[in-house]
Amino acid sequence: MVARSGRTGRSGAVVPATAPEFDAANNSFVGNPIKPDGSPDAIVRVKDEKDVVSAMNSPARTA
Repeated sequence: MVARSGRTGRSGAVVPATAPEFDAANNSFVGNPIKPDGSPDAIVRVKDEKDVVSAMNSPARTA
């Protein structure tokens, strides 16, 4: 399940770790053949600069 922005103000999508497409999305970001041990709780697919700012501020609001 890919969540849409809703109240966050993001125009991009959020892919939570529980989504079926998460592994494919996560693997697409890692160009190094040696994969890291961990992975994020969610991936934010940003569309513009506002999305980047919103995504970077989200952890501060949820922490």
